[in-house]
Amino acid sequence: IGGYLFSHVAAYHAGVAVRNILVPVGKKKVAYDVLPWVTFTDPEAARIGLTEEEAMQKGPVRVIRFPYSEIDRAQAEAETHGFIKLVLGAKNDDILGAHIVGAHGGELLAEIALAMKYKLGLDAIFSTTHAYPTYTTGLQQASFEAYLESESIKGARKFIRPVLSLRG
Repeated sequence: IGGYLFSHVAAYHAGVAVRNILVPVGKKKVAYDVLPWVTFTDPEAARIGLTEEEAMQKGPVRVIRFPYSEIDRAQAEAETHGFIKLVLGAKNDDILGAHIVGAHGGELLAEIALAMKYKLGLDAIFSTTHAYPTYTTGLQQASFEAYLESESIKGARKFIRPVLSLRG
């Protein structure tokens, strides 16, 4: 039907069409606000939601960058080139967008897409138990770093940072 030329978008369109045919009451519309993009290069390049520049046009933002070199699974597989970048609301933990360049970036995007679609925020990611060692623990670590910089713990930060500095 045109638009975004991704196979996952075609499957999404088909799902909406079939649902609307089978359940004609309360028809669903196609929405592209949480649309994953992945370029399957080496390393993979993946993104979802707003870019940093697009988000800044709508208001103040926070940007967290987390290097793949800090992800234990990436170290074990010698895939340390890359990063996770989270674009967040300045005053809250709303995920406005994310960009991942690195091994398995497309798979990491799925957890962010789920959080964005259901407006779960970062705490849903960092408070979920992730299998270790996986690339998703890197996403969890990036989310925790963003949480440490958030307004929600501003008062407790002076106590938390010294304790975390002991982790080495």
